[in-house]
Amino acid sequence: MPLLTIEQKKFSFLTKCLTNAKKFAASGLLEEESLIVNQGGRIMYKLLKKVKKIFRQAIRYIVTHPNEFTTSERFFTRNRKLTLEKVIGTIFSFTNSTLSSSIYDYLVVNLKSQFATASAFIQQRKKIKLKVFEYIFNKIRDGLIELCRPKRFYGMFILACDGSDFPMPTEVVPSDPGASGYSKVQNVLIHVNALYDVLNHQ
Repeated sequence: MPLLTIEQKKFSFLTKCLTNAKKFAASGLLEEESLIVNQGGRIMYKLLKKVKKIFRQAIRYIVTHPNEFTTSERFFTRNRKLTLEKVIGTIFSFTNSTLSSSIYDYLVVNLKSQFATASAFIQQRKKIKLKVFEYIFNKIRDGLIELCRPKRFYGMFILACDGSDFPMPTEVVPSDPGASGYSKVQNVLIHVNALYDVLNHQ
């Protein structure tokens, strides 16, 4: 098949996406300025802010309906240092560091809140059902699907999957002379499982 024909199909698909995007712009789900054009001339969506908005809306619902997402009705009913919202936010902000460091970075650095110990965080985390993360995932998925109604095969997506390892950039800071293995500058490697939508070419 000629390359031009493939590009025409991609353009037609993106045109439909753009039409749907304009419809949802009135509801605030997607704004016209969220569209960007890169140097290659391909149109793509700058969805980061909109995904964050859907993410926050999902967390707001969970916080206002704790009985649905906790193992007991008594949990997260009093005003504590580690609220339900802070526990969920900390989990989603985990990095390649210790649990205490991740808690400090999110609570103290980002939220300017009080620090909580790792043991206290683990106790609060045990009170949350797995349903919390399923709900957030499904809300984000449904929101993205509404932006651009994709092609499906008998109601199902056809996805190609492959995994690769990528080195992550680290600060170029030399290690101290005689530093132990744990205190030396670390090279971080992240494993990515990439999914490709075969029917919608994305």
